[in-house]
Amino acid sequence: MADEALVIIDLQNDFCPGGALAVAGGDEIVPLVNDLIRRTEHV
Repeated sequence: MADEALVIIDLQNDFCPGGALAVAGGDEIVPLVNDLIRRTEHV
């Protein structure tokens, strides 16, 4: 049994360019989160 887990809360397209709540660079986090998901057993 693993003692670590990755919990991603409320990652939304709205914060990416073109979204209703867009922020500059809002989409830059997506590749980082995707990499963490690939490297984590329990997501």
